[in-house]
Amino acid sequence: MLRRVWVLIFSLSLLLISACGLIQGTNAPANSPVAETPISSSDPTPIPQNTPESNQPTTITETTQILRVWVPPELAIPTESGTAVLQDQISNYALTQTDLEIIFETKLVSGQGGILSYLRTGRNIAPEILPDLIAIPADQLDNVLSDELIIPLNDFIDPTIIDALYPAAQSLAMADDQILGYPFAITDLTHFAYNSTQITQTISTDWVNLISSGDIDISIPFGGPQGGMLVLQLYLAAGGTLVNEAGQRDIQTDTLSFVLNKLQDSVEQNALNLAESQNAHSEDIWEAYLDERTSLILTNSEQFLLQTELANTAVSPVSGFESELSPIVNGWAWAISTPNTNQQTLAIGLLNYLTSVDSIASWSESNQTLPANSNVLSQWSTESDYLQFIQAELFKAQPLPEEATTSLLNLLQNAALQVISGDASPQAAASDVANAFQE
Repeated sequence: MLRRVWVLIFSLSLLLISACGLIQGTNAPANSPVAETPISSSDPTPIPQNTPESNQPTTITETTQILRVWVPPELAIPTESGTAVLQDQISNYALTQTDLEIIFETKLVSGQGGILSYLRTGRNIAPEILPDLIAIPADQLDNVLSDELIIPLNDFIDPTIIDALYPAAQSLAMADDQILGYPFAITDLTHFAYNSTQITQTISTDWVNLISSGDIDISIPFGGPQGGMLVLQLYLAAGGTLVNEAGQRDIQTDTLSFVLNKLQDSVEQNALNLAESQNAHSEDIWEAYLDERTSLILTNSEQFLLQTELANTAVSPVSGFESELSPIVNGWAWAISTPNTNQQTLAIGLLNYLTSVDSIASWSESNQTLPANSNVLSQWSTESDYLQFIQAELFKAQPLPEEATTSLLNLLQNAALQVISGDASPQAAASDVANAFQE
């Protein structure tokens, strides 16, 4: 029997086109007939799979099965080669199946027209156009499961494969003995990078010693999320928590004030490069580093891996209080989003294929993204001191706390900016954060 396989790969340019609504108007009566509308404003064109019998795409038959995969643009865009590898892997998997059509589409995670929005509003309207397999930020798995938008994986995968994940990824994957999803990538792992010809001494693991050691010129992207993440890491390292004994969201003002005071000390001791740090994003910091306007920067794995031909550059963990900080990370995870048992079977087949060591190794290296599986980095074709360093960091990394929302990171980032610029005292800035966080 002729194998009929279609793989529909949506162009990434569709990201710039607004997705059509599931229905025309949200106030239509529940019993009124609803016509399916396109997910995209332009109809997808199947990519023909050349076979000895024909160069034309095969027709859909009564036995054709459709599998829909949605991923966010942040995952599909970092490198062209990474996108191509992911598309090839999906194509190759489809070719091993009979009468399978895979529809692969990039969509924002949240917001109107996003993955989660469609799942919340479309289940009772047009379930046949909703995704079966989705990729979402790993820290959202628990909440998305609580909203019944995804299906636990306990009945679908061997629980022992979770053991191969780095500890932080294991924590993100599990809740109350349920496997929420399968993390396949680690993101946001921060560390220092510095010019080894300008800084010849060992980078102190203690922040106080670091800023008082002399000849240290630190630049931190306080204009972006890494600035807020640094304050969070220092706050937790100083003994701060994000919930009180009653389980309520809480910031200890004295602890946060202590952290902000150390950042103020960094400015007063001329250790923090204020000109490069204020309102700077990670890309700005790298430009300053490459132009030798600063000698030590806070960066993360995504930014570092995208750099090429770095000379005289060394890396080290971020200094904490008395000891180095444990990185706080997030990641990407695959999750089953269909309640249909037949579609779940199709989705888990592709999930298992995409999360094999070989598949993740090929994609993660091409995409310059850290894998969540601890067996993968050794499969990369390149070897470097950086990969050895990052492997050790991954084993000690901690997952992003549930309470560490984007709004909290923004509050911490703004507090740091106010303090280092002299617009607020550490105590006043810390109080503002604590009050806003409790609202």
